[in-house]
Amino acid sequence: MVQSSPNLSTLYAAVKAAGLEDALSDTTGLTLFAPTNEAFTSEPMTDYKLKFLLDPANKGSITQIVAYHVTKAVLSVDDLKAKAGSSPPAGVSTVQGSFLLPVIASDGALEIDDATCAQAKISSSTPASNGMLHLVDAVFVPAGAICPDVLFAAEQRSDSRISVYGYDCRNRGFSHLVHGEEKPVGLAVDSETNTLFWSNDMDSPHQAPTSWITSMNFSDVSTLRKIKSDAIDPQGMEADSANQKLYFTEHSGYRVARSDYNGSNYEVLVEKPGDNCFQPSDVSVDADNNKIFFYAECPTTDAGTLWVMNMTGGNLTKLKEGLLHNYGLCLDKPHKQLFYVQGGHGGSISCLAYGDTPCVKDIVIDGLEWPYMCQIDSTWTNYGGPTMVIYSEANRPGTINYLTTQGTEQKSLKVLTSELDAPMGLSLGCLGTDAGMNKTAW
Repeated sequence: MVQSSPNLSTLYAAVKAAGLEDALSDTTGLTLFAPTNEAFTSEPMTDYKLKFLLDPANKGSITQIVAYHVTKAVLSVDDLKAKAGSSPPAGVSTVQGSFLLPVIASDGALEIDDATCAQAKISSSTPASNGMLHLVDAVFVPAGAICPDVLFAAEQRSDSRISVYGYDCRNRGFSHLVHGEEKPVGLAVDSETNTLFWSNDMDSPHQAPTSWITSMNFSDVSTLRKIKSDAIDPQGMEADSANQKLYFTEHSGYRVARSDYNGSNYEVLVEKPGDNCFQPSDVSVDADNNKIFFYAECPTTDAGTLWVMNMTGGNLTKLKEGLLHNYGLCLDKPHKQLFYVQGGHGGSISCLAYGDTPCVKDIVIDGLEWPYMCQIDSTWTNYGGPTMVIYSEANRPGTINYLTTQGTEQKSLKVLTSELDAPMGLSLGCLGTDAGMNKTAW
């Protein structure tokens, strides 16, 4: 029935891309929630997201999504209404493994909600030769089908903690992974090894090697350990997953350093001992182009600088000076563009091209309230979609926002207002499942 319906041609292309046409046609006792063609290009889906999903390189994503629309039971509209009316409402178990939730909407209509952000109405229902077909007006996306799907955040006030939040209709909810941390600032993630790193910049006594860097598996707090316990005021950091190297700044240690993921093979790449206007605050690495970018603050004047050097610490070059509250850096590597945060009241995010592609806007956004660090999401870049810049504002309550690198389409991370507590470092990751994350955040 899907193959012969003109209004389901996109769904059929998705089924073929997932390699599931035989499984769906040969299996009996199924219910298929079938998104119409329009659903595949309507928010939260778009034409460029569809191109991403139909790319053979992303077969894992489209396979999860198609399987999420199928359940191994024949469910009529009355069956779904009964599930919605039960107490508590009963979910529908899908072939993919996650649940859909039938609910009665405020207008009395039956609605199907997915695990991330889609809310779909059933436009028609038809018995099929092997089960039931419901036409729906949205595409369901299970948690982790499109990566990165979460943002990790270092929150540095009250109960200082490391948290994870669902991101951009790819996951939702939140989980506080670690509580009672001492001044967490920078974050770095390697999704290939499921490793999370953060800096603890105690800096007490000032300029003493008494601070540390911590690592843990995404979802296993028992793996938490200090990989470096003698750092000097560590702040920003970045993981190079290809070479399994962690780059980090030691602020009042006047240096940028790196080590292996376990803390071994520590090496200083650049330092200027005693130079109070050379206190590195963040670092970002493009190993493929032999470039390390870093910020250096001048606490006495707030006139910071932006630098670049090669991967061995050579060819040190100052790119910008006179920067105020220069905290965070992030790279759009496909376009070879650097984005840099200037914080404080009225802070901004600016762009600097280091390749052949000019920045669309030199100042992406300004008038911000204590912006701190940033990340780049290039998921859609190769499919005609926007590159997104994500940034934290370290207020109480704080915010994490994301917008295009052209300064448009700004959105805020959907969390409980009280949940983000002075977020500083942030990093994108692929959690893959919701891992029991608290859905009340949505």
